[in-house]
Amino acid sequence: MQQTLDRTTIIASAPRSPDCPVKPVTPAMPRTQRFVLPNRRGSVLKGCLIAVAVMLVLVIGLGIFVAMTWRGFVAGTIKTASVQAISESSLPQDQKDRLTTRMTGLADDFKNGTLTFPQIIQIMQSIEQSPLIPLATVYAASSKLVEPSDLTTEEKAAAQRSIGRFARGVVEEKISSTAMDDVLASVATRGQNGQFELKQSATIEEVRTFIAAAKAKADDASIPDEDFQFDVATEVDKVIDRGLQK
Repeated sequence: MQQTLDRTTIIASAPRSPDCPVKPVTPAMPRTQRFVLPNRRGSVLKGCLIAVAVMLVLVIGLGIFVAMTWRGFVAGTIKTASVQAISESSLPQDQKDRLTTRMTGLADDFKNGTLTFPQIIQIMQSIEQSPLIPLATVYAASSKLVEPSDLTTEEKAAAQRSIGRFARGVVEEKISSTAMDDVLASVATRGQNGQFELKQSATIEEVRTFIAAAKAKADDASIPDEDFQFDVATEVDKVIDRGLQK
């Protein structure tokens, strides 16, 4: 008797390797169902690509954040330091107000991109290297040490004229800025940052030495014996304007 074997029976009775990942089709299994080994390498690679993409997004985002905020940080530092230094100075209030307005505007111009980084560096270095800061110390000595001293009214008036003549000589570049050391030697010292630091108090002899040194420098440079009003705010404006033209 001839047996008729259908396709299902043939596949079921076919020898199989133990390592074969494919199960035979049984009558209960739909004909369209198949077993496929998972592609683990593809999954890992896909996961790595996603991680790299996320990392790139974070790096780009951080770069954009830094690019948008570093100008604000620098501008804020300039503004805070300038305003503090100006407020602690002994300058007349009108000069303080003008200086504060100019330095605040300078910081804002850098923050919004009107000023470039090289420009702001050039301007700040020009201010630092100019005789303006030492001259401000000279006038601070005048207001904090000369005026409260026991000098007579006539001596104080003569002192103001000598200090004004010395400042004029420095501003007009007829007196070297290095002369500051000789003039301020008796009433100020140089700090660790190289800037002059005014003494909290001075003897009458130290005050007289300070005045005599200023007068001697003015006389040596043939500075006219007349009143001169030193305006720090105006001089700072000139330095900034020169920096903006470069």
